[in-house]
Amino acid sequence: MRPRISSMGAGVLLTLGMALFTAAIQVALVPWANVRGATPDILVATTVALALHFGPWVGMPWGLLVGGATDILAAHPLGILALPLAAVGYMAGWGHRLVLDSKVIAPWGMGILASLAYDVLQIPLGLVWGYPVPAVGVMVQRALPRAAYTAGVAWLLFLVLLSVHRLRKRERWGI
Repeated sequence: MRPRISSMGAGVLLTLGMALFTAAIQVALVPWANVRGATPDILVATTVALALHFGPWVGMPWGLLVGGATDILAAHPLGILALPLAAVGYMAGWGHRLVLDSKVIAPWGMGILASLAYDVLQIPLGLVWGYPVPAVGVMVQRALPRAAYTAGVAWLLFLVLLSVHRLRKRERWGI
């Protein structure tokens, strides 16, 4: 007889797998998605999409988990991505109430704000850990296009989450 994994254990394994997959995409594939020097930040986009859909208590641990996985995969000092992503997940999660009214403006706006906050929060952590931090001029040049790109990806991921959630509700209620 095969050993069975409880539904909670399966959820934890699925979440860990998704976090590692997201971190691997960010480290290996995103640098190739360069448009005029801007690349999307898949970590911020997934964190914002999940936080907007499920709230701050899902966004914050997801940000911590996926940021920690990326810190390990990219050989960064542990926490330099995880802590800002956890803060961004918590912040974006409070915007989930706004999403009930707007499925376009709130995700885009929160995606831009979260991306900019993420970049700003990395500066003091980089200085504390002795990790090289780009100059403010370079950061501003890179942060605004990157924020718009990331917000677009976050919006698309949010719409996918919304569609999947609606389909699951229909299946559950037999509609």
